[in-house]
Amino acid sequence: KRYIGLPLLLLCACSGTSVKFFDSTLIEGRGQPPRESIRPIVWGGGLPLKSFDPNGAAGWCEVTSLLHARLFTTDTRGRLSNDLAADARTEGDGRTWIIRLRDDGRWHDGAAVTARDVMATWKALAADPKSETRRNLIDVAGVVSVEASGDSVRFNLSRPFPELADILTEMAVLPAHIIGAGPGAIEKRPIGAGPFRLVRQ
Repeated sequence: KRYIGLPLLLLCACSGTSVKFFDSTLIEGRGQPPRESIRPIVWGGGLPLKSFDPNGAAGWCEVTSLLHARLFTTDTRGRLSNDLAADARTEGDGRTWIIRLRDDGRWHDGAAVTARDVMATWKALAADPKSETRRNLIDVAGVVSVEASGDSVRFNLSRPFPELADILTEMAVLPAHIIGAGPGAIEKRPIGAGPFRLVRQ
């Protein structure tokens, strides 16, 4: 049998757990105790890293899934759980969702994750006609606008949509202070809020 496209990851010991991909991209875990041994593992079904922005046309891959965080995610059993979101509620007739952010969310450069970052992420992907995430949020979920207020984000929908949290598992939250520099800025400074940060590529 032939096995194609199985990247070899290297978990090594420098300053915590790190992962080295077949294309020499190295990402390092935060807050992990140093390891004394090096343990190679095989990661099957690898997708090539085409972009550091999983909200764009390239979508998610193994690298971006470790670099970036979302408002909500799913666990290994497929159950919805909070990621950057602390809690969520609907108002009125169900066309408004208020999502409060955790207060311990941090970007890899140390800056706090804020509601402004979520709003900036929404504006960037809403302006990208090639984004599948944009299509699902606007056409499927009916999101018409996103507002930041204190530690909360307000999603305004054209109609009630109880599954909004599930759709939001597709949206990586990106740092406003990076993507505010314009299209392609996240490719030059691929900063996220996920459990791993980029060390070198």
